[in-house]
Amino acid sequence: MVNPTTGKALNPNAQITLPTPDGKGRVTTVKQYFDELNALEQALAARGRSLRQPNAFEGLKPNFNVALYQPSPALPPNFKAISLSRYQANQKSATTIWQVPTTSLPNVSGGINTQTLAVANWQPNLYIGETGSDEGTVEFPVTWVKVSLASKGRKVFPLLLEVPKGVEALISKVEWQVSNKPFDETAINYKPKDVLRSGQESPLKWGTSVRGIAPLDYKGKVYEYFQVDLSTIEPEPVNQIKPYYIRVVCYGLDGAPMAQSNNALAAYGSVDKELNLVLTERNSVPTFQFAFPEGDKVPFSMFIRGNGLQSTRSWQQSKNKVTTLGYKVTANALLGLRYYNFLSIVNSSEPLSKELEVLRGDFSAILGTGTGLTGNNEPNGIRLKLIVLGIAADEIKFEPETPGAKTIALNYDIYQSLSWPLADVRFFIGPVPVRVTATLGGSVGFKLYGQANLVNNELSGTINPFLNTRFDASGGVDAVIAYVTLQSEVNPLVRNDMLMNFSAVNKPVLHFSNNLSGLKGRVYLKVGFYHPCPPVKQVKKLVGFITGGEEVPLCECAWEYNIFQFDGFDKTFQY
Repeated sequence: MVNPTTGKALNPNAQITLPTPDGKGRVTTVKQYFDELNALEQALAARGRSLRQPNAFEGLKPNFNVALYQPSPALPPNFKAISLSRYQANQKSATTIWQVPTTSLPNVSGGINTQTLAVANWQPNLYIGETGSDEGTVEFPVTWVKVSLASKGRKVFPLLLEVPKGVEALISKVEWQVSNKPFDETAINYKPKDVLRSGQESPLKWGTSVRGIAPLDYKGKVYEYFQVDLSTIEPEPVNQIKPYYIRVVCYGLDGAPMAQSNNALAAYGSVDKELNLVLTERNSVPTFQFAFPEGDKVPFSMFIRGNGLQSTRSWQQSKNKVTTLGYKVTANALLGLRYYNFLSIVNSSEPLSKELEVLRGDFSAILGTGTGLTGNNEPNGIRLKLIVLGIAADEIKFEPETPGAKTIALNYDIYQSLSWPLADVRFFIGPVPVRVTATLGGSVGFKLYGQANLVNNELSGTINPFLNTRFDASGGVDAVIAYVTLQSEVNPLVRNDMLMNFSAVNKPVLHFSNNLSGLKGRVYLKVGFYHPCPPVKQVKKLVGFITGGEEVPLCECAWEYNIFQFDGFDKTFQY
């Protein structure tokens, strides 16, 4: 090994100090330095590269577009944003069934359009007169219900549409629809099949109070009264009662449908007796298919998947009471994340990120009868299945604490700290052999609390899966001629807290809220090596000298990759 300028041999035992990014320097001998330098050159030559041509390593950049992280997360349909403080307040009160606070409606005097109104998340309520004639006014009958009772000779049924006060200014018309099958209240479908008759009401005459509605009930609401004549569909059935389902679709000022009501059931027939039907109500929170950012071309992201939250209640209604026959609630969700694959820096065939399922939960509770899709009976029981980082916990079955008890307590929680190895790989970045380690830290857990009443077949409770993670990575190299600086602490990488409330008796029947935050921090990689400056003008950076009797100029080649840098986001929403 010689001085490239004078040709004189260097002293192999002379000590030299090589600079390092931390400024402390690294002491070695000339011989050790050149042994590593030649070993590195030999390894690179096998790959068709050489330290004598530093420009061969330029342009090595991760395929990462930070712009994907700039927009706010796109929320699933039918969800609306709420403030973080409101979400945190909801969390604190989640030990009981959370009642959704009344949403403040927009000031309609400002010309709010239907798109703005949709954020208010309102639904029209439809009532039907219980018994008797309507007398041609809005004041009779005096009792408004969701299911009417039979009355001989009754062909014209009075109906009452209820909307929040202020919304009526945005409704141009309403369309009523009649079917002999229940309308699906869980799906947005303004033009369903099997509609036997429909009609429109316009102009609308909204009233602020109606006889038969308690003052506390109609406060802050307005009502539209109209009639539906079922004899236009068929003559009054003889010696029998037929159920007909009626609902209303509200249209906005732009002529587009904006909301659909519940079912109101009319008992139509010539038999003067009660309609004694077993009725079924189904509710659901939409299927979760959410990721931020979307796609697999991002180094970091989080996702939520699942079939949402569904409930089914079957009941029997008579003149004097409503009896719950059965109640079912099911929920499942998957929380996971995508994390950066460092091998994608040097190998284009490697994916930019890999997927990790962190928590999967499946809850099912069935009490009583008539909860199946066709009203059939299903096996009763309450169970919970959990999988944390691919490891399945024992299935939990909830049963009465003592024989003969009439209630079941739904109390279960699990908390697991995370220290999950994501990467321990070695590869070349430029000419430098690098070792990178990365871990997922934080915590994951699941809470369930509530109660099942075995006498009334009623359930209420809260499901709360949560995930709080951070991403740590570091890199190094076991060589004196090169250095690697890889530092990362993305904290939080993902923080996700979900609340799913269900109740057979309280309103809302189902409620889902969620807080997403994360992607705050930086991951950067800096690599370089030191080599004797060649006797040509290719010097990138003069960093010092090798001294071994004579001073030899020492040069540096360096690359820096900003893999990830983001200021974070915080988003809350509810359904």
